[in-house]
Amino acid sequence: MKIVVNILPGVFTEDPGLSGQGKRFIFTEDFELVSVGGNAQPAHTPGGTHSGVVTIVREVTANDPFFPNVERVFQYEATYLFAAFANLPAAVRGGALTANGVFPFPSPPTITFAVTGGTTPFELARGEVTESGQNGRTRTFDIT
Repeated sequence: MKIVVNILPGVFTEDPGLSGQGKRFIFTEDFELVSVGGNAQPAHTPGGTHSGVVTIVREVTANDPFFPNVERVFQYEATYLFAAFANLPAAVRGGALTANGVFPFPSPPTITFAVTGGTTPFELARGEVTESGQNGRTRTFDIT
């Protein structure tokens, strides 16, 4: 199943304390459905919430063999909670998907994370979620 959503501006909070490796940023934001299973949704259809944590896991130094031309590497851990109300197909209503991965900063135009599971109806979900579009605000889920 393919689901496309647009992320809306939300709250992004820096965890006080550490700087550099281990520094955490906590976020929560809402999303609107664009399409579900290839079926376009009406404009501004509420879809649910996207919440999680981004952590600096690597401060890149000069001559880093794996991450040239980036400053940091972040780990991303998030949950997409699909709302349990109208306009959502029964197949996705009320479920949560989890996504995880790493990404460099500055980031490339698209970033892909693993869909690692979820709750009913996504408890056996696997696949990918790709961030794209202006400021990474479009997310495309490719779920099996």
